Amino acid sequence: MNSGKEDGITVLVDSLIGLYALEPIILELTRRNIDIEIYCREKNIDRIAEILQLKPERFHSLEPLIESKRPLFYLHRFLRQIFTRRDFSFQHRLLSDPRQFPGDWRYWITAMLARMLPGLPNHRVNQALQGVIRPLIRNHFPTKKLLTISRSSLPHLLCARGLEVTTVLESWDHPVKWPVGHLSHSVLTWNEDLASDWRRYQGDRNVYAVYPLKMRYWLERNLSARPLGKRRTAVYAVGTSSMSYVNSIHRYELMVIDAVAQATLQAGWDLLIKPKPNGKGGDFDDFATRYRHISLGVYSDVETPTDYYLDDEYNRQRELELSKGDLLINSITTFAFDAALGGLPCLQLDLRRCLEYRGVAEGQANHHLERYLLSDPHLCLVAEPGCLIDQLANYLRHPDNRAEQLRDRLRAWLQPNQSLNRSVDKIVDHLLEKEEIQA
Repeated sequence: MNSGKEDGITVLVDSLIGLYALEPIILELTRRNIDIEIYCREKNIDRIAEILQLKPERFHSLEPLIESKRPLFYLHRFLRQIFTRRDFSFQHRLLSDPRQFPGDWRYWITAMLARMLPGLPNHRVNQALQGVIRPLIRNHFPTKKLLTISRSSLPHLLCARGLEVTTVLESWDHPVKWPVGHLSHSVLTWNEDLASDWRRYQGDRNVYAVYPLKMRYWLERNLSARPLGKRRTAVYAVGTSSMSYVNSIHRYELMVIDAVAQATLQAGWDLLIKPKPNGKGGDFDDFATRYRHISLGVYSDVETPTDYYLDDEYNRQRELELSKGDLLINSITTFAFDAALGGLPCLQLDLRRCLEYRGVAEGQANHHLERYLLSDPHLCLVAEPGCLIDQLANYLRHPDNRAEQLRDRLRAWLQPNQSLNRSVDKIVDHLLEKEEIQA
């Protein structure tokens, strides 16, 4: 059995989206002359090598390993669906509906079978998956230690015998979306709240609050909080696109955007619609055509919605867009955190009572949204059925300080206990077993 070299670290970058969070750790490992081996998709090798300024010799293509273990991938996918309760999360419930994938008979059969079985407690799913898959696969990576982000697309490979996986939390909602599909030797999260969520939903024991690496651009910028200005321009951050895996939610969010457009028009505000970074160009052009007070943010128009890289240049573009607004209007996107760190007041819409926006309303029932954005009704605009346009227009005419209070709460929630450099040093020391991260 190959248990991998004791020294050295393998870094799994199976999609570009996670590279930004891993980048400072990789750079510190190379600065310390640690032997690292980077596994990624063949098409991304040159791009990642350029971003990290590393020689191509350090990189390995994932495709041969993926192809050789494809039967195990399907077994893992089948078992994860069977083991996971439909109520794990809103996203999992949608993906458990066979109607979402009418052309995939294998997924249809699995989904129907999963509905007939009780499933496991949330925190036991990854343990059960690892228990079944681990005896079937040895470590095929060159080192014992492996660094990856949360929600890898290759969890069956991370169940291997002789492998110690360190998982870095990429996004705040990953602890509660669905089981990641493997256990980790250690998990590095943003703060203690998300560490608690990870233990509760994913079942790992060694979970630590370190630093929100994905948010480091904003944290390092340390922008001041801005008062609710008088330029009367709102920014709506879109949470879906026509390429979203569940298109029905996008249809409902288009209805929400139209309501926001009408409300801002009535109140005499301009509106900037900020598309998703992995959305499709042209999704919202119709609003700019129909409403003269609407402008559109920059479309990224990525080729693959699950494989894209957002760097500091993209964050500078987002900062420029935020600088044009006085208020962020948010429904289901994580951009409220970026906007809060950028200093913009954040008006969170609570649409859970509004059946006319059913897809968005159901999406807001997710644990992470309910707990961190919707937990205090005094800091949200709680819409009554059929009343969103009038309520929002009235707020914009006579704004109070709830948006500023929510922004300040989110900024405080995201503040790390130590600097980026110190956090990265501790992470690398932890990987090298020189220093234990304090829980």
